[in-house]
Amino acid sequence: MLRVFGHTLFGWIAYAGKNIHNFVGPACAGSVLMMFGAFVRDNPPGLIVSAFGVVLDMLVPGIVYSRGNMQIANVARLAAMLACALSLGPICLGTIGMKGAAHAGAPVKAV
Repeated sequence: MLRVFGHTLFGWIAYAGKNIHNFVGPACAGSVLMMFGAFVRDNPPGLIVSAFGVVLDMLVPGIVYSRGNMQIANVARLAAMLACALSLGPICLGTIGMKGAAHAGAPVKAV
């Protein structure tokens, strides 16, 4: 990307993207919290990802933002995202991968 845009434009895009992320990220976390309220027992990994994202954005007062703490938050966030990604395998196998599984809950037509 740097070769295409050049240093100046790439720096401006990166700076703008970081600032946009810092404003949109907490809104995304808020929407995840609302979804968490609706589906409490089904969504703990989404809450973990958002909580560590807020920590990585340095928005939580009273936390020492040392390099070690930020590394721990980043690794925990990546682990939660990996858990979400790995859950897609059984979902795909249970719906698309097995013939007729997607229509298993559909009502049966009377003959």
